[in-house]
Amino acid sequence: MFWTLSCLLLTVSVAAADDAAAGHTWLAGRVADYNALRERLPPADLARHLVEES
Repeated sequence: MFWTLSCLLLTVSVAAADDAAAGHTWLAGRVADYNALRERLPPADLARHLVEES
């Protein structure tokens, strides 16, 4: 599960960087929100939060 979330984060981070470079800020904002949550929450709580949000 941890590796799956890590790969997802890497994919989303790269996509956000591309979008930010193209002037799209929504995805970049979502990645920033995710990164802030990742710093605050343990992995199990983060996964639960992401599932509840979707």
